[in-house]
Amino acid sequence: MPAVFHAWLQWLLLREGKPPNTIRAYSQAVRRIVTYAGMVPASFHETFPATKDDTVEGRSVENRQARLIDIVGAMLRSGYDESQRMSKATINQTLAALTSFYDYCALNFLVEGVPDVKRIRKIAKVDVDQADPSYYRIEDLERLYQTAAEEEGRRRVRWPTRDLAMIAFLAVLGLRASELIDAEIDWLTRQRLEEFERPEERVGRDGVSDRAPWMMEVRGKGGRIRRLPVSPEIMEANNRWQAERAERFGRTKEGDPLFLQNNGAPFTYRRLLWWLHTVNEDAGVRDHSLHALRHTAGVTLASYGVPAHEIAKFMGHSSIVTT
Repeated sequence: MPAVFHAWLQWLLLREGKPPNTIRAYSQAVRRIVTYAGMVPASFHETFPATKDDTVEGRSVENRQARLIDIVGAMLRSGYDESQRMSKATINQTLAALTSFYDYCALNFLVEGVPDVKRIRKIAKVDVDQADPSYYRIEDLERLYQTAAEEEGRRRVRWPTRDLAMIAFLAVLGLRASELIDAEIDWLTRQRLEEFERPEERVGRDGVSDRAPWMMEVRGKGGRIRRLPVSPEIMEANNRWQAERAERFGRTKEGDPLFLQNNGAPFTYRRLLWWLHTVNEDAGVRDHSLHALRHTAGVTLASYGVPAHEIAKFMGHSSIVTT
C-alpha cells in the first residue's frame, strides 16, 4: 500500500485516538475495497481515491462516487454466493473506513472533494448501523469557544470573531457543513416564529414588546426549508463578525455568503474541515468532525428535555430515527 495509506493509519492513532483494533479493522476495510476494485495496491492512491497528480476528469468527485457505487454493488452481489457471503455490517465498516480515509486526504489537500457515502449507501440499499455519533462534551465546547476567541498565537486560517460565530451556528443551530457553506446574508431575517417564542415576546396591546425575534431560514437537503430561532447572543456574535468583515472587504449585499475565508473567498468543504482541525488542535480537544458540532446541538436539546420529534424538525431530519 502507498505511503499515504500508512500515514492515514498513523493519523488514526495519533490524532483520532482510535484503538489498535479499530485501526486494524479500518486497514483491512480499505484493503478490501482495493481487492474488489481489482487494483494494484501500490497504485491505489493514484486511481482511487484520486490525488492532485491525476487528470481533472479522473479525480472528479462524480467519477470516484460512481466507482464506489460499482464496487459496493459488487460486494453486495457476492452475497448470493454462500462461500463469499459478506454481511451488511462488514460493508458498512468498509464505507466508514473509506470515509475516514477521504477525510484524511481532504484535510491534507490530497483530493478535490469527498464522495457522498450516505448517498452510496442509499443507492446500494445498505442499511446503516445506528451508532451514537460523536459530539463535543460541555467542557470541550467551552475550550473550543475560548480558543476561537483568542487573538494571541492564532494561525493564519483563524479569525476570532468569525470563528466564534461559525462554531455557534454549527453547535447551537445544528447547521450541516453544506448549509453553513451555502448560507447567505439574507437567510437571517426578523420574522414571527410563534412556535419558538416565549409568551412575553408575542404581539400585544399591554405594553409587551412586539419586536419579532431573529430567525434563520435554512435551505437544506432536498431543497427543504426550515426556520430556526436565533438567540440574541448568536446575533451579537454574528454582528461583530459582519462589522469586522465589512471593514476588510466592504459592505455586503443580498446573496453574499454569510461566512468567508480570510482571503475573502467563500468556504469549501475542504477549507472548512481544515479550519475546524486547527481550532480543535489549538484547543487541545479531540479532532472531531464537522458533523460532531451539528450532533452536539441535538444532544444539547435532548438534555433539556426537548421531544425527539421537535429535535428532528429543528435539525431538518425527515425521521426521528435519524435524530
